[in-house]
Amino acid sequence: MKNKKLKIAASIISLGILINPISTLINNSNIANAQNNTQQNTKNNKINKHINYIDTQIKIINNKFIINEVNVKKYIEKNWDQIKLSTKLKTSKEYYETVISGINELNSKLETNNYEITNNKGITEKYKTVTGGSYYSNSYWWGVEYLTYNSTQKAELSRDLAISAAIISAGSGIPIIGPGFGISAALYGVMAARVGGFGSDRLKLKIFRTALYHTIDAI
Repeated sequence: MKNKKLKIAASIISLGILINPISTLINNSNIANAQNNTQQNTKNNKINKHINYIDTQIKIINNKFIINEVNVKKYIEKNWDQIKLSTKLKTSKEYYETVISGINELNSKLETNNYEITNNKGITEKYKTVTGGSYYSNSYWWGVEYLTYNSTQKAELSRDLAISAAIISAGSGIPIIGPGFGISAALYGVMAARVGGFGSDRLKLKIFRTALYHTIDAI
């Protein structure tokens, strides 16, 4: 246990050294940021197009998500040439199985009676509406979103992303953010720097399980 704590501590120190230049790069590269934002918006629109369709095929019956598996499977197969450009998954079958797995995970959490359904077909904790820090989180079949509304929440989210990076780097536990998504320490570090350097305290971080891709937007 002591060795694991030392590994995590060392990883956090190393990550801090890594994050500082990343933050500087983000803050000082305005032209690059504008180009990246354009590319991100284009990719984000493509991802949202498919998510929005799949959401239309999900109904809520008796506090449970019911998905039209036939329609969703046909849609994924028909649009796979587009979908595969914005996902880490290799086949339409794998993508479909990930969608179903995401729905089943949401339903399993709802069965505990500790979660409630949100207005946009996600779930949130009933009694403990925050995780890690004082920021908020909602889970969806496609991934998870984290929301901050002040400087404290933003700092805590950036901190927990950095800690998650250290945990993955040390190979010694479950990350605080996006557990089970297979996110690398490097990507956690990038997200920590982007959240910490974001121009507004009110932000929404989305992490997509099907793409290992993230977006950050003002709210």
